[in-house]
Amino acid sequence: MKLLPLFLAEKSEYSADFLAFWNAYPRRVKKSGAAVAWKNARIDLQTVLDALAWQTKTPDWTRDGGTFIPHPTTYLNQRRWEDEPMTYVAQQTPQNARNADAVRRFGK
Repeated sequence: MKLLPLFLAEKSEYSADFLAFWNAYPRRVKKSGAAVAWKNARIDLQTVLDALAWQTKTPDWTRDGGTFIPHPTTYLNQRRWEDEPMTYVAQQTPQNARNADAVRRFGK
C-alpha cells in the first residue's frame, strides 16, 4: 500500500472562497449542500462578505437567538446577498413619545 504525502491527504473538497463564506456565515448547517449552491452561484466572495456585514446585524437575523437566519443553502440559492438594506424605525414607546413631545415644546 502506498501512502500519500500529508499535504495531499488533507486536500479539502471545498474551495477556499466557499470556506471563507462558511466561516463568516452565522448558521453553519448542511455544508455539502451549501458548497454545491456556492459552486452553482458563481459569485464574488467579497460581494457576499459585504452583504453579510450588514445582514448579520439586522433584527431579522438577531432576534430569537438567530432563529430566522436562513440556512446557507437557501441564502445562496435565493441570491440573498443581493437584498437591499432596510431602514428600521424605532418602535414608539410611551417614553419615546414623552421625549419627542418635550423636544417639540422646548426645542432642541
